[in-house]
Amino acid sequence: SSTIKQKERYDKDWEEQTQRFKETMLDPYYSDLPVRPATMETANDYPPSSTKNKLLLPGRHKYLGGAVVETDGCIYGIPSHARSVICLKTSSTSDGGGCEVQSIPLPQTSETEGKYKWLRGILAHGYLYGIPAWANSVLQVDVDSLWGRRNSSNDGNKNSDDDLVKLLPLPDGHQPGQTW
Repeated sequence: SSTIKQKERYDKDWEEQTQRFKETMLDPYYSDLPVRPATMETANDYPPSSTKNKLLLPGRHKYLGGAVVETDGCIYGIPSHARSVICLKTSSTSDGGGCEVQSIPLPQTSETEGKYKWLRGILAHGYLYGIPAWANSVLQVDVDSLWGRRNSSNDGNKNSDDDLVKLLPLPDGHQPGQTW
């Protein structure tokens, strides 16, 4: 009976710790994933610089390749296993520079839940393109709209993430699900 109470207390403590961890450290897009003790321990070494930078991203092979956008000084990571594009906004200051991290969610589809989705990125005409690896689409991110250089929204309001990220279908003749 005391063992059962100890386990219940342990389970309750663990639930509170993981909830606190998710609220302060984990990108909200990943909040449905289970949290392991090792993840929480590692996160202590990398505290967010502010509450708006809750960008701990679990897993391996999150991003494979990227692209630099000279006009905004950003480096964009192309999602492989990740569920978002990562944007590293760099600044050059006298103290060696800094970096603000932003997560740009992918549309929620079965394709964006997969692995090895896109590999490498190319910038053209204010858009970032992700080259498909195992994805059946080309990733397109409107970086000009992200930073207010283009307003692609029809109603004149600020663009939503849905306006920023699109999946462009591959041409006819591509065999869906084909991995090279």
